[in-house]
Amino acid sequence: MTHAAALRPRFDAQRAAFARGAPDYRGRMQALTVLQDAVHARQEALVHAAADDFGGRTREETLILELFPFYDPVRHARRHLKAWMRHRRVGGSWFLLPSRAFVQYQPLGAVGAAARFRRASQAGRRGRPFRARPPVQVRAVETGERRFHDSN
Repeated sequence: MTHAAALRPRFDAQRAAFARGAPDYRGRMQALTVLQDAVHARQEALVHAAADDFGGRTREETLILELFPFYDPVRHARRHLKAWMRHRRVGGSWFLLPSRAFVQYQPLGAVGAAARFRRASQAGRRGRPFRARPPVQVRAVETGERRFHDSN
């Protein structure tokens, strides 16, 4: 089975979830909490994996370079999500007076992100940094997009 064929069922599941409608504020906040808690629960495993991957990287270096930059966008999104979800009033055209106009941001669909990451056994620097991937997931949750990420 090709890689694309293997991802097809996951993408179809995302489309079905999108058809049910965008998550509301409470659902997005819960998803951000789940994402942050999942990373936090595996923080020590990630630190040890980075130390193995980079040949003895210190815990503090991994926290500063990899994990703290992940927690910041989550915290930022949680702080501003309600304001981002509000309708924004905008000026309407004069010929439509006395109408009112607003902008309402809505997710546009399901997105699949597939990327190939080097494994520790391959030559050169061992793997792609952790911080290169999760902000994509944070953006997906805050915008209400349905995404999956596959890193084979």
